[in-house]
Amino acid sequence: MIGLLLSPLGRLFGVGAISAVLAALSAGWLTHKVDQAEIEKLKAARASESLVQAYDALRRIGEASKAMNDSAASYGLLREDIDSKFASISEGLKNVQVKVPLPRDCVPDAGRVRSLAAAVDAANAQSFPSGH
Repeated sequence: MIGLLLSPLGRLFGVGAISAVLAALSAGWLTHKVDQAEIEKLKAARASESLVQAYDALRRIGEASKAMNDSAASYGLLREDIDSKFASISEGLKNVQVKVPLPRDCVPDAGRVRSLAAAVDAANAQSFPSGH
């Protein structure tokens, strides 16, 4: 066996075997590096896609926040208007009750019917933003 290793043919086989092993290792290393580069490209594309999705979600949150603020401001204005109308209607009802007490048989008189009709008209005339 040692004689074969020392012979020129044995050395040629040894060098060929070592070359084949080195070629296989370098091919595997190169394939691994190419695969790693592909994996890195895919990771970068996925990170970019995730970033776009995050920006879109933040944009939608900002829009929803603005819509909520606008609705709150609109509600405040509507509430002030309703409160003032309610106060005038309540005052009108109190004045009617003082001037003409409720009869025993509980039939509303014309003044009370007008006050109730005004309250219903005020409620029906109130316009709300869409979605409410």
